[in-house]
Order: sequence, then structure tokens, then C-alpha cells
Amino acid sequence: MSTPSTERRSVFRRKPVEASVSETAPDAEGGKLSRSIGLFQLTMFGVGATIGTGIFIVLTEAVPEAGPGVVVSFALAGITAALTVVCYAELASTIPVSGSSYSYTYATMGEIVAFGLAGIGAAAGSIFFSFIGLDAVSTAGEEVHNPRRNLPLGIVFATIMVTTFYILVALAGVGAQPYQQFAGQEAGLSVIMRNVTGSGWPATVLAAGATISIFSVTLVVLYGQSRILFAMGRDGMLPEIFHRVDPRTLTPVHNTLIVCAFVGLLAGFVPLGVLIDLTSMGTLVAFTVVSIGVIIVRRTQPDLPRGFSVPGYPVTPILSAAFAL
Repeated sequence: MSTPSTERRSVFRRKPVEASVSETAPDAEGGKLSRSIGLFQLTMFGVGATIGTGIFIVLTEAVPEAGPGVVVSFALAGITAALTVVCYAELASTIPVSGSSYSYTYATMGEIVAFGLAGIGAAAGSIFFSFIGLDAVSTAGEEVHNPRRNLPLGIVFATIMVTTFYILVALAGVGAQPYQQFAGQEAGLSVIMRNVTGSGWPATVLAAGATISIFSVTLVVLYGQSRILFAMGRDGMLPEIFHRVDPRTLTPVHNTLIVCAFVGLLAGFVPLGVLIDLTSMGTLVAFTVVSIGVIIVRRTQPDLPRGFSVPGYPVTPILSAAFAL
């Protein structure tokens, strides 16, 4: 019979890094999922999961609030993301498994924090919705060739490309029309394109690109969420169906279908603004715990093999956590 003290020890227990590594065979081509993703595909994961949301959705939400200062907002968000990305890179090379921030938290802070992290967060600016794809990249740990090398590189490359593109487009957008006109515009960049060119077809092409980009964002985020639930199923926190892999495709098919159905319900019944804020909350919480996790792993397990180490430790992870908060 369990006692309160044993229950407390249970919820705060940590999963040994060695156990996670042995389950997924990161240094070989083994593991339950198929390793089929290279560095280029991984980098495009991050780019494809962020460019669409940041430019075509969040820009029209953020410009009316920040005005021309939205460029600074994207720059600050990019700095925060950059600080956090190097923390992600170290943990991804040290714990190269599916689950991203969930798996990192379970290994560093314990079971109850990891499970809370999976569903709740704290308030944050909606601009961080733009950087959710960077977290999705690290969920591919069990499907990437040579994850100790490619995970940190893919995360860093994607961040550089995304942040540069955001700032350049934000500059062009606020320079092409008064920032007050962004309020209420559902297709701000398309309107700007039509006004600048005096023709409708460039705006139509841009709008079509926006639609395609939202599909790419959705697919990558669904992928990332299914891999987090896959890791939780392996750890016994969710039913076995979430960890079940199709023998032909070597992917968690049932898990993916459940995630798609749930996300479809959210998209159909929850307002976009609420979804953006909730997603931003989760992103910032993930950024914070990953930054703290780097410090914990460095102090508790300094001899673990690392494919990448955070430069400027411990200042960098401390700044990362402070910026995210």
C-alpha cells in the first residue's frame, strides 16, 4: 500500500538519461521509429512550421498593438528564441529522443513537472506563436540520422533563417502601409501586394502561398504533438495506443489520428486569438523549462556525452529563462 511519502517520491522521480538513450538507440539506426530524416529536411521542419504563422497570421495581430515597433518585437522574440535554441541544441544532443521539452523535463525535473508541462502554461505575448516550430524540430529525435549532430544543427539553422525572414518582411510590411491599416486586415500582406503592384494576381499568388504555408505549419505541429504523446505513452503516462507503431510505416498512426481529431475540434470551436495565446503560453513555458533543464543536467550529470554545449554557460541559459518569463 502506497503512503503519501512514496507517492511524492513517485511523482518527482526522474527518468535516467541512460534509460531514454537505450530505448531509442540514437547512435545506431535502430529504435522503434524509422530514422529517415536528414539535416536538410529537419531544418525545413523548423522553417515550414514557423514562417507561415508568423508572417501571414501573427503580423496582422501584432502590428496594431506594437505599430512600427513590431520589428523590435520580432527581434526581441528572435533573441529569446536564439538564447533558448542553444539550450535546446545541448539537450537534444544529450537526450536525442522523441518528446522534446517533455522528455527533457522528465529527465531533469521529474514526472509531475513533465506531465504538467504537457498541458498547461503561463501568459505570454502572442508573438511567440511564431516560434512554435522550433520546439517541433526537437520532437524528431528518434527519426533523425545521427541525432547528436543533426538535431542541434537543424534547430540553429532554422532559427537563423526564420528570424531573418521575419524581420525583413516586418520591415517591408510596416514600410509599405501605415501600421493602423493592419487592424482588421485578414490578409494584410496580400492587400499590401495589391496596393503596391496595382494588380490582383500577385496578391492572389501570395494568398495561395499563405494557404499552403498554413498547411505546412499544421502538418509539422501535428507531427510534433504526436511524437510528444508517443514518448508519454512509452513512459506509461498515456494509454499504450499512443505508443503503438504501424509495422509497415513505422509511424504512430493511431496516435496521429487522435491528435488530428482533437486539433480539428479546437480549430472549429476555439477563436483564433485564444489559440494563438494558448500556443504562445505553451511555447514560453517550454522555452523556460528547457533553459533550466540545461543547468540541472550540467550540475547533476556533467559527464554525459554531448554533441553540442551551450556557449557562455551559465549566463546563456539564465538569460534564456529570464527573457521567456
